[in-house]
Amino acid sequence: MTYVEDQTFRGILHATDPLPPAQYEGCGFDRCDFSGAELGGYRFLDCRFTDCNFSNAACTMTSLQGATFTGCKLLGLDFSACDKLGFSVSFRDCNLDHSSFHGLRLTGTAFSDSSLVETDFSRADLQKSGFDGCRLSRAVFEETDLRGADLRGAEEYTIDPVRNRLKGAKFSLPAVVGLLRGHGIVIEA
Repeated sequence: MTYVEDQTFRGILHATDPLPPAQYEGCGFDRCDFSGAELGGYRFLDCRFTDCNFSNAACTMTSLQGATFTGCKLLGLDFSACDKLGFSVSFRDCNLDHSSFHGLRLTGTAFSDSSLVETDFSRADLQKSGFDGCRLSRAVFEETDLRGADLRGAEEYTIDPVRNRLKGAKFSLPAVVGLLRGHGIVIEA
């Protein structure tokens, strides 16, 4: 496999000028469009992605270790198909609507100021993860481990405390009513 280290790629349009499959380490990707790309087998170690579009890309066995995404569009991305070994990501100001983290170990992952509408977190390990400024409308939390997670800055979530692990998780008013929404309870101010 080709090895690429400490390079910056700007404005790549993968559909017309594909990035060759390789191991990219310490690289930066600015304003690149990987939408619909087949990224299976690519390895991204300690890489930074800024203002990139990964919508509907296929990531079967793609390695993301220490990958940071800022201002990226990642609509419908199935992160659960990525290589699980060393999987480590963080997101700031990203659109992750309709994506899936099903069954992934995401302990301590930072999600900040991002949209996670209808994102699947079922069976994921989100212990000590943070969701500051995140919109979680219709996100799926089913058998999810949220122990010690910080949802104080999150909004629009619905999490069933019976079907998820929540010990030590942090919530704030008024969004905390999302823990009761599925139980048919009437809450009046």
